[in-house]
Amino acid sequence: MQSAVGEFLDDWLVVNEVMAVRDGDLVTARLLSTKNGHFEDRDMLRIGVSFCLACCAGAVAASTPPPAPPISEMTWPSTSRGAPVDGLMLGPIAVHFEKTTLGDVVAANHLGVIDHRGDAGESEYWLCYSLPQKGQRIWIVSSGEMGGREHLVTSLVGEQTDTVSASNDCPALPATTTVALLDRQGWLGMTSTDVKKQFGAPSHRSGAWQAFNFDGKVKSVCSGGADRSNWLWVELLNQHANVIIAGQVTSC
Repeated sequence: MQSAVGEFLDDWLVVNEVMAVRDGDLVTARLLSTKNGHFEDRDMLRIGVSFCLACCAGAVAASTPPPAPPISEMTWPSTSRGAPVDGLMLGPIAVHFEKTTLGDVVAANHLGVIDHRGDAGESEYWLCYSLPQKGQRIWIVSSGEMGGREHLVTSLVGEQTDTVSASNDCPALPATTTVALLDRQGWLGMTSTDVKKQFGAPSHRSGAWQAFNFDGKVKSVCSGGADRSNWLWVELLNQHANVIIAGQVTSC
């Protein structure tokens, strides 16, 4: 007699759209793409690491977490008149902060592994993608505290390196994938002149880094409106953007 798990696996295909979320020594795996071709998202029961390694074919290999911001706490005034960045165009999907989920990104690109680290306010979930032909790595991040159970996207990181290799946790996107910051159209490799033209004067400078910060009120069900913080960090190396860190959180 087949087990319940066996019957479940008969109904669902384990393909490269598998998402695995670490949670200590247990893993919550989601198997995506049904046999009839309709894209759905369905949580499996929590299962041991050994079983998940067999089912997910390496989807829970060693993780590659996003780089941390150069400064953990902002101590300068926000001077940007509006939000510097609304999100990221990543291939077929416009990833909007606090609107798009990590699952949406996986579904649109048919690829991705959701990883996790930290607890409470330090908890974060992310997707990592590689563009080997361009020497770029991209992380789409959801704060465990602010992204909610849906894992709404709250930040992103882009990094330019000499060499980038795809891995199980950072799969390669097609070489033709379009990547650009929403609204502004800038991305890794843009010149310091482009940065100034697109984003104006920075709110703060620290070595090779420039920070663009916006804080303000937005309409909300919250009494008096909600507080929104939007930020963009750009590291310039040889007058070109080498690392980009951007994000947004809104709270009552």
